[in-house]
Amino acid sequence: MVMRSANSNQNNSNSSSAQVGGRASPPPSAAKPNANNATSVVNMNPPRTPLTPSNQKHIAAQPHSHSHSNAPTTPPTAKQQAGAPRTPPLSTEKQLAAAESKEHAMRHLMDARANEDAIYAALTTTVNVKVVASGGNMVASLNDMSSDNQVVGGELEQVQGDELEDLEEEDAVLLSSSSEEEYEELPMEEEEDGDDTYEELRMMQRRALTVDTLLRAAAKNSSAPRTSAEDEQAFLARVTHLPLQERGLQDLHPHLSKICPQMRVLYLYDNIIESIGTSLAFAKHITHLYLQGNDIHALGNALSACVKLQKLYLDRNKLAVVSGLENCACLEELSVEHQRREGMPEQRTLAFEPRAMEGVGGSLRILKCTGSNVVDVQPLAALRSLEELSLASNHVADHEELAMAVSNMPRLRTLDATGNPCCRSPSALRVYRNAIVAASGPSLGTLNGKRVLPNERMFAQRRAQNSHQLKR
Repeated sequence: MVMRSANSNQNNSNSSSAQVGGRASPPPSAAKPNANNATSVVNMNPPRTPLTPSNQKHIAAQPHSHSHSNAPTTPPTAKQQAGAPRTPPLSTEKQLAAAESKEHAMRHLMDARANEDAIYAALTTTVNVKVVASGGNMVASLNDMSSDNQVVGGELEQVQGDELEDLEEEDAVLLSSSSEEEYEELPMEEEEDGDDTYEELRMMQRRALTVDTLLRAAAKNSSAPRTSAEDEQAFLARVTHLPLQERGLQDLHPHLSKICPQMRVLYLYDNIIESIGTSLAFAKHITHLYLQGNDIHALGNALSACVKLQKLYLDRNKLAVVSGLENCACLEELSVEHQRREGMPEQRTLAFEPRAMEGVGGSLRILKCTGSNVVDVQPLAALRSLEELSLASNHVADHEELAMAVSNMPRLRTLDATGNPCCRSPSALRVYRNAIVAASGPSLGTLNGKRVLPNERMFAQRRAQNSHQLKR
């Protein structure tokens, strides 16, 4: 009895010390055996601790596991110290069983995927083998057909190559013109030489100017549209602007100026007109005439009635002589750039008729003849009112003739003769510039794109006087 009470008192003191420290001690069943003392005897039936109110809370907080685990005991958390229920840890046998079950499931899944990949590969190989086996003959036949097509295509290109190019260019020109207009087709002339596709196409697109074409063109550009009570003749009689450009016209209506007597602006550029004829015989009110990009070889007397003409554009034609301007006393601007005559270089020159230059000498302010193979500039001396002269890329070789012509142009402000033999080399350019500056009046401000300074003019004139005295 004495021994049991002593043990009971010792247990009660241990329980009290555990509660005071805030940490529960492990139960006696979970205590580790002493490995160093092999002869120690373990009491399999330890004395029971009586259930008292002081140790009731301590017993409730202890784990209810009777397994002898060697894992270290984890310290309790705040919730566990406060009395929260604690989930008992799994035993080693259960953890091993769960790991083995998971590994078995993963192996089963991997085996299933491997089986699916093998089945898909087998099916794909079978299909490919069947397709290749069944399509071998087809591939061979297709290769034979491809080689045959190449041979036939080569023969077609040799036979129809030029014709296909002609048709494509013809369609492009047809699309550029108005699809609503109807033209009177003229018979085509057969040509022996078919090398120049562009010229053949232009010959194929021959069209004549009809009254219907005039009506449509006038209706598109009329500020006062035609009324329902107005007939065709009355409507065309008051038309002032006619847009007839890019229509493939070769022949103008012979009575155009009679049908449209009030015509002032006429657009005929980018056609294939070869001759103006009598179409402007009564065009006494016309002021602007656009004839660029045609095939006009000569003007003749076509502009003799155009007494009020102010601007005339004849670029990219086939003129050999600028003539027929004797009655155009109001002409202010004339452009004859890039004439495209055929033949030898000496046959492609552009000349100015003296009478024509005298007819416009008192009114012409701008003359442009760049790239037109101009050689003789003496007739230009009659242009007394000229302010701008463009002679670039021509064949003017004598700078003295040009200086003589410039001396009769007191209003000349700009002169460009770049690219001519008279000013190509540095030495020739120096002589040319001194001669032109000395011969020109005080209004000349730009020569070949370079400004003329007052000191340069003074020295050039003094040098010209000294050389003139030496010649005497």
